[in-house]
Amino acid sequence: MVLRNTGFQQPLLGDLNNDGLLDMVGGSFNFDTNNKEVFVYAWNTGLPYNRQTIINPMYQFGPTHDGVFIDPQTIPVELESFTSSVSGNTVRLNWITATEINNLGFKIYRNDLEVAFIEGNGTSVEKHYYSYTDLKMENGIYNYRLDQIDYDGTINHVGNVTAAVENIPSDFILEQNYPNPFNPVTRIRYNIPEQSKIRIEIVNVLGQVVDMFTDEIQEKGNHTKFWNAANNTSGTYFAILKAEPIGSGKSFTRTIKMSLIK
Repeated sequence: MVLRNTGFQQPLLGDLNNDGLLDMVGGSFNFDTNNKEVFVYAWNTGLPYNRQTIINPMYQFGPTHDGVFIDPQTIPVELESFTSSVSGNTVRLNWITATEINNLGFKIYRNDLEVAFIEGNGTSVEKHYYSYTDLKMENGIYNYRLDQIDYDGTINHVGNVTAAVENIPSDFILEQNYPNPFNPVTRIRYNIPEQSKIRIEIVNVLGQVVDMFTDEIQEKGNHTKFWNAANNTSGTYFAILKAEPIGSGKSFTRTIKMSLIK
C-alpha cells in the first residue's frame, strides 16, 4: 500500500539486506508542498537472489553495481592501478581509484622522501584518474610510494612502483670537469650513445700526453672517471675523448680544458 498523495517510482530489484533473497525496492514522494516527505518501500519476494537474472543491476554504492547493497560508510579507497612510465628524463605516475571514502588526498614519496601531495575526491563510487610528473630526473632507479590520507588524518599505504631513468644522448658528450680549477682530483663525465672503443688522454699545453686512464670498449650510457693530478705541476691541461663506435668505421673526438692549481 502506498501512503498518502504520492507518486510511485519505478521499482528496482536486488538484495537490499544481503540475505540472499530477492527484494523489490521502490520509492515515492508526497505531492503536498507543505509536507515534503519521501517514502521507501521494500518487499522480500522470498525468491533466491540471482544476479544473472537481473538485466539492470541496482544500488549505486556497490562498486560493481551488482545489485548488492553496500553501506557507503564502509567504502574504502580502492586503488585500481598504480603505474609509472619514463620518457627521457621525465617520470610520470598514474593511478586510478574505483571508490573513495573521506579521501583527503595522496602523498607521493620518492626514495622515502615526500615530493608531492595530490588532492583526493572525498567520498565517491566513481572512477577517478590521478597523475604526477617528476621532471629533469638524473639517471638512476627511483622507488615511489603512494599513501592515502583520510580527513581524520589516518594514513593508508596503497601502492609502490619503481622507475628506471636511463637518458642516453644521441651524440658523444664530454662534460666539463668538476671541480675546475681543481687540486689534485677532478671528475670527468662523458656519455656515449652506442658501444664504442673509448680512449681518454690528458695532455699539456705542449700537446704531450701526461696521463691516459681509459683505452677500452665501453657500453652505451653515462660514464665517470676521476683524474688524480698529484704528480703533475700547476697549469692548463686538456682531456681528449676519442671514440670509435664498434663496426661503424667512424671516429669522434671531444676536448675540454682543465686548470690545475696547487
